[in-house]
Amino acid sequence: MIAGNVITGFGVVSSMGIGAEAFRAALRRRENGFRPLRVFQSPEYRRDLAAEVPDFDPIPLLGKKGLKSCDRSTLLLLASTELLLRDMALLDRDRRRSVVADEEIGIAVGTVGSMKSIADFDLETIRAPQFVMPTLFPNTVFCAAASYTAIRHGFKESCVTFTADETAAIDAFGAGLGRLAQGRAQHMVVGATHELSAIWALAYQKACDSLAAEAPILGEGACAFSIERRERAERRGAKVLAEVLGCASAFCPDKQRGFGNVLRRLAAQAGESAVGVIRNVFSAQKADLDERGALGGSAEVHRLYPAVGYVSALTGGLATGAALADERIPAGSTVLVSTADPAGGCAALLLRKCA
Repeated sequence: MIAGNVITGFGVVSSMGIGAEAFRAALRRRENGFRPLRVFQSPEYRRDLAAEVPDFDPIPLLGKKGLKSCDRSTLLLLASTELLLRDMALLDRDRRRSVVADEEIGIAVGTVGSMKSIADFDLETIRAPQFVMPTLFPNTVFCAAASYTAIRHGFKESCVTFTADETAAIDAFGAGLGRLAQGRAQHMVVGATHELSAIWALAYQKACDSLAAEAPILGEGACAFSIERRERAERRGAKVLAEVLGCASAFCPDKQRGFGNVLRRLAAQAGESAVGVIRNVFSAQKADLDERGALGGSAEVHRLYPAVGYVSALTGGLATGAALADERIPAGSTVLVSTADPAGGCAALLLRKCA
């Protein structure tokens, strides 16, 4: 059951700013996050621009304790979750427990993991296996970012990771909504994280070369959202950012057909009337999916790629954040967040904006 679930918080670390207010201000000014690439140097990589998080230093936000063994992907997620909980005044563990028990709050995250961490560990085992640092290994596991975040904040209900590339963030939303519907969780943190690294950039460049396609400008960042039942949110006086009307996914080699299947599933959840009044669509991908055509030409499509680059598993997360933060979209509007990946996966989140 999707109806009755609401988004009550948003934390973001992105090339367009750190924190929801900075992200909102960048959208207002129509800025992008493209800047000279500094997070890595590689003579083989042909792009000199990237949408990287500028001068990312997690220590002022998170402190030094427990960060030494974390990779960039995990640090980005830790930072966005910290911002989320601060914004909701739930960072203090005792205060949060007065609202929701540790056993009632879970986390679901979309990511493709850290190719850099995997490569670093593998290279060390080849060079000198007897001297490999054990702390390197956890970062090679796809669920590392979600697990470190759950441990840091004491989220004990569930810890779920999705690795479906561009649909992963919306898949994480779906998992969180499912836990709420089952009554297993009373509160879920859902989001996504993605890091820039030389090995990922070179791998993506090579894949594009094999298809005779131009490699996109790459981006990174992380986002975290709070979702809960409306009655709980209202009972504790939480600010409701949006009502979740539907969340659906589909797989089809024909991307346009797949998106049509997603729309039909959303209509089954929220009603044909809810889908019929969509006037704004947010997508972080390039213009390779005709959302406007599928909606009968009635919607304006806001593509985030020109601002945040290609962000893989973070795609749906940043698009959801933009849907909430864009001041052009008034309260009461029904907004669609859409994602699709080259393999044929499609996913979408249907929201009614409240603030």
